[in-house]
Amino acid sequence: LTSLSFSQTANTLHVDCTANGLPRQARKPIFGDDTITLQPVLSCNVTWSSAIIGMLEVLEGNNEDAKRSIIKTAPHPEAKEDWVAAFYVTFQNLVALSKKYRRQGFDGMRLSIMNHGPMLSTLYKEHFVLPKILDKMLAKAEIFLNKYDSPSA
Repeated sequence: LTSLSFSQTANTLHVDCTANGLPRQARKPIFGDDTITLQPVLSCNVTWSSAIIGMLEVLEGNNEDAKRSIIKTAPHPEAKEDWVAAFYVTFQNLVALSKKYRRQGFDGMRLSIMNHGPMLSTLYKEHFVLPKILDKMLAKAEIFLNKYDSPSA
């Protein structure tokens, strides 16, 4: 906002919301040798992703290979074609986490979007609708993910 001017009055707050709050960054391992790099593992959801990364660090301890095999960094979508890859990785991560950590509280995390809707519709979607379509979605998305990961993308 360097070329614009606004009238200033007492008790007025001007907020510049033009910055990209989650710009695309180069992928790097979430679990490094001596570091943890917080990155989205669920598309556009850094808060829940950070909680999941922390949960894995506690539950898997020093088993770096296990942590790396369970979750991957979800790419941040900036164009419409990016959404396929973003949701593909998000759904892969959700499936892996749900299979391994359902009993340890993954499904009950307060930050989970699944916990912020009507209970019956959420149960219906999670147990009846999603399992029927998820495998098909993931299979078809493989083509788009390969294109996204290619060096020319």
